[in-house]
Amino acid sequence: MPLETPFDPLAESYDSWYDSEIGSKIFELELRTLRKIRFPGPSLEIGVGTGRFAEKLGIEVGVDVSKRMLRIARIRGIEVILADAHNLPFREKSFKTSYFITSLCFLNAERALREASRVSENLVLGFIPRESPLGKIYAEKGKKGHPIYSHARFLSAEEVKELLRKSGFRIIEAFSTLFFSSDSDFEDEVREGIHPSASFIVIFSSLQKSSSRAL
Repeated sequence: MPLETPFDPLAESYDSWYDSEIGSKIFELELRTLRKIRFPGPSLEIGVGTGRFAEKLGIEVGVDVSKRMLRIARIRGIEVILADAHNLPFREKSFKTSYFITSLCFLNAERALREASRVSENLVLGFIPRESPLGKIYAEKGKKGHPIYSHARFLSAEEVKELLRKSGFRIIEAFSTLFFSSDSDFEDEVREGIHPSASFIVIFSSLQKSSSRAL
């Protein structure tokens, strides 16, 4: 594991963005969407970053490769572990629920989801779809050498659904939000289902045998 990741120098500025006017509004809307279904704990966030989401969602444990981000997450009361998402240091089914919140695009998605299916029974996956307005903006920034988004590979909603299926997860429900009308204006709304115009989608899935809807 490298001594410093691309995320380390930007840990403080990344975290403070959520205190900005638009950042705080987006954060609250994403939280509303992530709270639509409450799976049981104990829970793990894979790619916990600075722990903002973990703190508000009551996630007990977080892993990340960025030491500086983990320091901030620890201050927020999260039990943090410096670890690779592709090789989690946990026994099988150590957790009831795992979370990926805008982190899967920075990972080998298939390997990371396979590890999540090994250590947990349920999965909450929040992501920015490649075909969404925000996904297109971030992808373009990545092409121009952005220090963070140049390391991202955004996935389409269909790709995410197929990866979940291959990893053994069955979709229970999905919700969409961040419907932008301009670069800074968006609807304060969460819609059921997967909508291609949404810039943030949350898919709730489970390894358990239960009825699931075709999405």
